[in-house]
Amino acid sequence: MQNIDVCETCGVPLYLSGVARWESNGVISCALLPGGRGIFYECEAINGLFQSLEGLLGLSIEHILMESVRRDVREFMENFLSAQISEALTLPIGEKGKRSELGDQAKLTEMREKQKAWNIQAITMGSVFGYGDARLGEEWETGDRHPWRYQIIRDPYSIFFYAAAAIGTVEAFEKRDMWARYESIGENAYKITVFPQSHYAGLAKRLQAGKVEKTFKSGDISYERCPRCGIPSEISRHDWNLAQGTITDPDSGRRMVFIPTACVEAILADLEAELGEEVPRVLIEAQRRTMKSLLAGENWSRSGWVFKPWIGSRGMGNLVHFKAAEKSLSVRIENSCVPALMVGFCQALAELAFGVESSGYQWNLSEDGDLSIHILV
Repeated sequence: MQNIDVCETCGVPLYLSGVARWESNGVISCALLPGGRGIFYECEAINGLFQSLEGLLGLSIEHILMESVRRDVREFMENFLSAQISEALTLPIGEKGKRSELGDQAKLTEMREKQKAWNIQAITMGSVFGYGDARLGEEWETGDRHPWRYQIIRDPYSIFFYAAAAIGTVEAFEKRDMWARYESIGENAYKITVFPQSHYAGLAKRLQAGKVEKTFKSGDISYERCPRCGIPSEISRHDWNLAQGTITDPDSGRRMVFIPTACVEAILADLEAELGEEVPRVLIEAQRRTMKSLLAGENWSRSGWVFKPWIGSRGMGNLVHFKAAEKSLSVRIENSCVPALMVGFCQALAELAFGVESSGYQWNLSEDGDLSIHILV
C-alpha cells in the first residue's frame, strides 16, 4: 500500500476530503460522481441487512449486489483515474499479450511499474473508505499477463461488495466486461480473480435505468469542521486504521464504511422489479431486525433532535420533524436516500425506546425527496 496523506489537523485521509463533502442538508456529495452521494454507515448494518433480506426472501441476491456495485465503481474509477486509464490504453502489453510489436524491455518494465502503481493507488482508496486490507497478488512477481486482475483482501467489509469493486476497477482500465470469483485463503482472507465475462444484459439495463439525477433542498445542519480539510468533527473523531483498511466508531466500537448510495438504491429497485412489491416490506423488516439487534442495550430514550446530526453525518438526509407521543413516533426527513433503511431504523428505535417487541408503521416518500414516517407501538 502506498503512503496515504492525512490532514495535519484532524488526521483524516485527504483522499476522503478530496472526493466527499458533508453538506448542511444531510447529503454527502461525491465530487467525481455527477449527482452522486455517499453514506457513512455501520458495516454490520449493511451486511446484516442483506443477509436478513436473503433469509426472508429465501434466495441469493449476490449477483444483483455485485452487478450494481461493479458498475458504480467503474464509473468512479473512470472519473478519478481518467488520466491513468487513458495512458494505460496506449501502453504495450508485452510478449504474451501483444498490443504492439515493439516489446522493448525498457518500455515493458516502465509499463509494468506504472500499472503496478495505478493498481496500488486504486486499492489504497479502498483502505481509506474502510473496505479492508487489500494487497497485490503474487502474479506481479511471477510474470502473469494480467497481474492487475488478482488481489488479496483481508477483513473485507463485505466480500461480495469488495469483489464487485475489483471487477469495476479492472473494467475501467481494460474497457471490457469482467466478472470475479473469490476463494478463501485463511481466516476472513480471500484471493480475488477477475476475468472477462459478459454481463447479464437485462439486469445491467434495469440497474442503469434506475439511476437518476436528483435536486436537493438546502439545509440547516451545522457541523463543527476541521479548519484545514473541512471534514466534520463527527467524522474525524473516528479511528482510521489504514494498514487494516478499517474505520471504527470510538463510541460504539462498530466498524464504519463509506459507500455510494446509488448502487444500494439500484439493488433494491431491481429486487422490487424482479420479485414484486413485497420487497420494500421485507427490506424494512430486515432493517428493523438488524438495527434492533445492533442497538440493543444502548439508551435510546433521548431527545429526538440528537438524531439530526447522527442522520446527517451518515448522509441519510436532514431531520426536520421528530415528535414522540405516548404510543407513536412521527419523523420527516428531507433529502432522504434508501428510505426503507430509515423506516426500519425508526421502527427499531421506537421499539427500543418504548420497550415493546413489535410495532406498525406508515411511510411516504414525496417526489421532492421528503420521507415521512409514522411508527405505532
